[in-house]
Amino acid sequence: MYDFYINRIRLPIAPARVSFRHKNRNEQVETVGGYELTLINPVGLACVAFSFILPQNFSDMRLVTDDEGNTGWDIFRTLEAHKKDGDIVVFRIARRYANDAKSIHDSRILATIEELSMDEDAAELGKICA
Repeated sequence: MYDFYINRIRLPIAPARVSFRHKNRNEQVETVGGYELTLINPVGLACVAFSFILPQNFSDMRLVTDDEGNTGWDIFRTLEAHKKDGDIVVFRIARRYANDAKSIHDSRILATIEELSMDEDAAELGKICA
């Protein structure tokens, strides 16, 4: 079981899939003597991509909130403000056993929100897919 957090906001419905990509910035150079050397550089930026659902109709919004009581619209507006302001956010995935509230492993990275989009689907109870 997973809990996804952006700063202290827990996404009410955890994404089904998340993708991590790390870019390597090492360089290959050839010396005058014909040898190849690899220059080890710091790891490049990581890209984390995922889609998630935020309930948005009134009955869903009152029932499904994050730990702070934020509704789907509150969460989306907060993420939108972080993106607009270029804020650094803490992205965290807390992994735990299904019947245990205690976290067994966390992944945390500092990030900025580079892309954020929303799709509304009235046929599916008016959920927001971000």
